[in-house]
Amino acid sequence: MIQTTEMSEPIQIAETTGPPGVDSPLPDPSSGTERRFGHLTGQQHLASQQRPADAADLVRTALDPDAAPELRRAAVGGLGLARGPVMVVALPLEAEPADRNTASVGGLRALLLPAAHDVESSLPARHCAGIAQSNAVDLVTGWRQARIALTMAAGRDPASSLHVHYTDLGALASLAEIFSAEAAATTPDVLVLDHLHTERSWSVATLREVIGHQSMRRAASQMYLHHSTLLQRVEWLEQHLGYPLRTPEGRIRGAVAWALWCIAHADR
Repeated sequence: MIQTTEMSEPIQIAETTGPPGVDSPLPDPSSGTERRFGHLTGQQHLASQQRPADAADLVRTALDPDAAPELRRAAVGGLGLARGPVMVVALPLEAEPADRNTASVGGLRALLLPAAHDVESSLPARHCAGIAQSNAVDLVTGWRQARIALTMAAGRDPASSLHVHYTDLGALASLAEIFSAEAAATTPDVLVLDHLHTERSWSVATLREVIGHQSMRRAASQMYLHHSTLLQRVEWLEQHLGYPLRTPEGRIRGAVAWALWCIAHADR
């Protein structure tokens, strides 16, 4: 008859620090291997959890100000953009660029391209775009600048250029950084423009073209309008704005009003 011996204490099973569900021999605690095994496994597990899965995830990571710098650098490298300046483009969400390095970010569409790339060829037709050139190690700043440029594209006539470069904005960029959309929307001149825009949908775009050209004929040509038609619109605008648009002072006031209107209606 076989006799069994009852153990006085339960057998202690060492726990592994590796990921669950992995069948592997337990390391010897006395050798220090367990600590090294647990450290490496934890790092690999963390990397597998944080590694972006596709181009869209890489773009989001590269533009995420809350992501660790090393993760942003890895994302830029994964997109093939680590060796030089990058063109950062902000587009409306519904736009569909031809390039694969795109993603929806914060209600907009982001597009990342090498600086040597022909940006215009990758942008969808008839959509506003804000464009900024950025160092590959700081695309977060480039994305902020591209959004500001997109803001200033909002009040342009669709027949004119819809693509705005941040470097072309000058002081307008500073204005967009100082004013929030809420603050801009409450200024008297913007409130007037809002009212006129509901009455005549061409009001804001016409204001932009008039203050942007020294010649009325040139502005009319840019908007594909007859010269006399544009003059009628300008006279209507001047009557309802309460100031002239064909004097230096009036142009300056109209330019500031237009810029604040764009900021007030920006989706950024």
